[in-house]
Amino acid sequence: MNNIFKIQEIDGEIIKLKRSINNSIENKQLNMLSDIMREGKSFIKQTENSAEQLLKEFNELKRDYEKQFGNSEITLKQKIENTSIDNIHNLIVDTNGLAGNFAEMEQMSKNLNERIQRLLNDYKSAMTKLKITKEKYNFLKEKVSKLEQGVQPQVEKFKEQIAVLAKDADPEMYEIYKKLRQDNVYPVFVRLENNRCGGCKMEMSLNFIEKLKGKKMLHCEECRRIIINDSK
Repeated sequence: MNNIFKIQEIDGEIIKLKRSINNSIENKQLNMLSDIMREGKSFIKQTENSAEQLLKEFNELKRDYEKQFGNSEITLKQKIENTSIDNIHNLIVDTNGLAGNFAEMEQMSKNLNERIQRLLNDYKSAMTKLKITKEKYNFLKEKVSKLEQGVQPQVEKFKEQIAVLAKDADPEMYEIYKKLRQDNVYPVFVRLENNRCGGCKMEMSLNFIEKLKGKKMLHCEECRRIIINDSK
């Protein structure tokens, strides 16, 4: 039993070392830059999708223009001298209609061009920011890596101590310990303290306490930790 708690205590020292890295200013800045990069990539993807939509609108406008241009050629080829008086009015109306269509399409083309220019500017700006952010990210990633390398010898030393203690630990309890540690549960084994779980501090029911006296070991109903009753 003592070996299990000693293993857990040494494991706790490893956790402290890793938390010191995770809570470092460098790592927090690294995580922040990672979020910024993710948002930047998402914005660039949205911009690319918008560009595809603008290209579709441009092609549609181009087809409409070519169609209207073809109609205008047909209209202009009609010779007024060969047109009856009754049809001259219709010819004028058609010509004016085409002119109006061209004016409307010219405005649409201008608006489309402005949207394309804004999109291009946004894309260039986003790419520049992403490049700068990536450079900062790589710089901080290297610093965090050096911090991790700095504590690694101590981590390895603690792991060696755990390996030695594990040889004399109860195999079943050690397997339980490793399984719960994989689920990020820590501490795994706790004692009953004033009828409360030594981990989450939840007060245990009388029924639970009676069962614990008989079984010596039960899962906490709240936090999944294993409450040990090692009283003699």
